[in-house]
Amino acid sequence: MENYSAEVPWTGKSGRNYKYFVYKIGTELSGPGNFVFTRRAANGDHDPIFFGQTKDLQQSLATQAKAGQVVEAGATHVCVHNEVNEGKRAVELSDLVTEHHPPCNAT
Repeated sequence: MENYSAEVPWTGKSGRNYKYFVYKIGTELSGPGNFVFTRRAANGDHDPIFFGQTKDLQQSLATQAKAGQVVEAGATHVCVHNEVNEGKRAVELSDLVTEHHPPCNAT
């Protein structure tokens, strides 16, 4: 995937770091991977709103049931970490949600 604006490392509860690429919401993305909708803070950091994983980023982000909720929560970007292995995506998702407690994963 191209046209990303930055790289953001997300650290899970396990202490493992995952490298994510930052895109504006609405950017066409594809392939399997994990994603996090974020709100850009005044200091430039990305505050997580919702973590997810999918076998098809294009389909999942376009039809994400939580998409309206994350935009209402102030999401401005989506960060993506491509991962083909579904088991690894699930472990990563759990690791990150457990550490960051994003508001839209709680509902």
